[in-house]
Amino acid sequence: MIDETSASRPTPAVDATRGSAHGLVAAYFRFVLRHRALVVLGIAAITASALWSASHAIIASSLEKMFFGDSPAYARYVERVGEFGTEEVNVFAFDEPDPLAPEPLARL
Repeated sequence: MIDETSASRPTPAVDATRGSAHGLVAAYFRFVLRHRALVVLGIAAITASALWSASHAIIASSLEKMFFGDSPAYARYVERVGEFGTEEVNVFAFDEPDPLAPEPLARL
């Protein structure tokens, strides 16, 4: 049953962008355009911080340098390598239709 009083009233206009993803994107761009200088300063601060952090990075080719040599973790690693051998893995591939046939196995 429809209430006649509510049916005769016009529906209020609804903002289709409020609460939607489109509305959030529009609000983001409005903020960026209104506060350009603040956004540029923020980006510059983040970039400077990242550059400063990257300048303190250690680039090393040996595990001893990467683990800082005196670390207990590196000592455990060296102990495990002594027990089990190297951590290197070798993979060999053969192009054979049937690698488990007697002839290919004999060649190995």
